[in-house]
Amino acid sequence: MEITTVVTEILVMQIFNNVQCIVVRKPEDAVAKIGDIVIMNCSSTYGSDVCGKITWNYFEMNSDSGDIINIGSILSRSFTSYISIIDSTAGNCHLRIVATPSAAGRYECFDGTGTSGDAIAALIVLDPKVSEQSHDNMATNLECSVRYYGNWAPTVQWMKTSGDSWEIVASNDSEISKNPVSSTITIGTSEQLKCRVRIFEPGKPNTLIFDWMSRPYNCTYLCSGDPGQIDRAYNKGIAFAIGLAICLAIFV
Repeated sequence: MEITTVVTEILVMQIFNNVQCIVVRKPEDAVAKIGDIVIMNCSSTYGSDVCGKITWNYFEMNSDSGDIINIGSILSRSFTSYISIIDSTAGNCHLRIVATPSAAGRYECFDGTGTSGDAIAALIVLDPKVSEQSHDNMATNLECSVRYYGNWAPTVQWMKTSGDSWEIVASNDSEISKNPVSSTITIGTSEQLKCRVRIFEPGKPNTLIFDWMSRPYNCTYLCSGDPGQIDRAYNKGIAFAIGLAICLAIFV
């Protein structure tokens, strides 16, 4: 059955059934890295011929024109590559979304005659990367960049060890209007740094909704390797440590 046909049937049922359906479990705003899985939940009251049939709409950021994702268990072909339905029982319809650039946007669910616009959530998709710009035997320059898909810009910070904790040593808070957002730092021979990416909910500066930390980087492997070979140098170091541990376990 085509989605347009099902939509027409629901509209007809709304006319003859003056029933107000209410969404009781609404989707929540989410931020995810590319490849992560995001669940958008939607549940409603049901008990009539109208209520219990949840529809999802998708809106690109900055657009008021939405596309129908589903009617019940029927999923539009436009979304099958990164969205699936994990529950389409009466009064429920939850989406499983693979975070891709195309998935970023606003998701709205409503049921039967329910008012649209009161159960809507944003999905922001991020692609954070750490790359080496240049190095010598004493120091190396690292860049942490984050391309974001959506309207909420992240902040990028560099942090270094301070005793048993980490402290902020550089931040790009004043340049978050750029895309990608980036911050560059020089790491010396005795330092260890991490890149931190955060997003606070717009209008709520104390509400942290995304906090990602890279693995630690230090000059032990970076400064003696080839430019741009961060992960290769890091992996060699890990492999050496594992090999040494195995040898000690066998011969000691």
